[in-house]
Amino acid sequence: MGAAFGRLAQSAGSLAGRGLKRPLEELSDEEGRGEDTDADSDFERLMRTPKRRRMASTMAYVYETMFKGGAGSDVTLHALGRKWHLHRLYLSQSAYFKSMFSSNWLESRAAEVTIEMVDPNITLAGLELALGSLYSDEVCLPPADVVSVVAAAALLQMDGLLAQCAEVMCACVAARTVVPFLEAAAAYGLDSVQRCCRRWLQLNLMTHVNDLPEVLRQLPAPELARLVASPELLVHQTEFSLYVLLKTWLFLRLHPEWRGAGREAVTEAHRFVQQRAASVSGPTLLETAQGAPLAGPFGRMRLQHLVLHPFDMEVLFSDRVVPTGWLGGLFRCHWLTLLRLDQGLVQPDWCRAVSQQQFEACALRCGRTLDDRRCTWRWTGFNFGLDLVMSHSRRQIALRRNSRQELPLLISQADRRTVLYRVRVVGLDERRAVRFELATELRSVQLARGQQVHVLTVPPEVAYPLLLSVNIMTAPISWTPTCAASGRPASG
Repeated sequence: MGAAFGRLAQSAGSLAGRGLKRPLEELSDEEGRGEDTDADSDFERLMRTPKRRRMASTMAYVYETMFKGGAGSDVTLHALGRKWHLHRLYLSQSAYFKSMFSSNWLESRAAEVTIEMVDPNITLAGLELALGSLYSDEVCLPPADVVSVVAAAALLQMDGLLAQCAEVMCACVAARTVVPFLEAAAAYGLDSVQRCCRRWLQLNLMTHVNDLPEVLRQLPAPELARLVASPELLVHQTEFSLYVLLKTWLFLRLHPEWRGAGREAVTEAHRFVQQRAASVSGPTLLETAQGAPLAGPFGRMRLQHLVLHPFDMEVLFSDRVVPTGWLGGLFRCHWLTLLRLDQGLVQPDWCRAVSQQQFEACALRCGRTLDDRRCTWRWTGFNFGLDLVMSHSRRQIALRRNSRQELPLLISQADRRTVLYRVRVVGLDERRAVRFELATELRSVQLARGQQVHVLTVPPEVAYPLLLSVNIMTAPISWTPTCAASGRPASG
């Protein structure tokens, strides 16, 4: 091996000395063929392949000596009661400073520069991190300070740092950070962070945030209205459960001093609206000066699905939260649809006239949590005479049209009824971010009495528990928030 390497080195040195490499066919047997030729080629390739090594200490030296120590400083920056001895060359990586130093401003030649921080989100720690990032190729962003860093980076027009902050925020969305991150994302134009936060809330509003009064209270009315209207909102149990959550949120917003646990908040909210309804005979709560600014989320509810059960209706009217004018035309719409179904005036293919947009805006939303056990359930309530049962067994989810005559329900006797549905299952990790998701397309099926159809299969590698979301339409009724405001049903 040593002799071979010696001949290889001697050959390489000879070629290098002549400034060129002879073609392979010119090599003699003594100079090496076969194994030595391969070794020569490998060695030549090795010697000509650049090796990159980063001097890890270089940027650390720059950061410690020039940023922390101020060595060679040519400008002193004053802000938030502190001063930094810095360098125009490094600061000019920021568009803010680049414009300042290259313009006719007094600061362009001044030895000292003062910046007034009018944004309350900019803290000393956040500004320190933003300025220090100009002296290093690596930045450490503690999630606790990331909103302040975003504010400083937005002021200093540091797009690269803003992008890094957005990545950190998306990775750290959780119950305690989702509202502050969402507000910061809206203020500073971080669209990716807004999408991450809204996605997290769509999945967790009714399965996690509902048990955290302090987090629920923080949600601003416009953002909550957007969530309520979203077709991607995972409604746990039924739409009436969403009404209960909004009533709790309303109580928390009107009573900022109240403290307690999630279940206590629900009880206190119900007691509050019931006591008010019993003592005040005037307008409903959302029609008062106190409640009107918080009416937006209630106006985006799917009210047509709140009047399908007698208990729900009794609570809805006795609470006197929702204006009765929102519900007037709704009953006419329901009754007309029922009459048309009874007289056979609804064609089996009515679903063809329903667009995906209409379905997403009007479908009944319901859901539950699945574990690995077998279960069968139904979301009770009048559903135009169509009693539907869902089941989960051995990772199979199925939908069945129930036809048990002994049930004290008004059961449709039509041979076939059309159902339009979309089903989704979601698995969450410890931060309640998505670890698994599977959804069907928008589907329609005509169900005979007692007929069951397979809906979805959960893959064997997916761990429970899972959140199940079901969006479903059983009749051609389209009632939207616009209809509630006008008192008229939509066409459809």
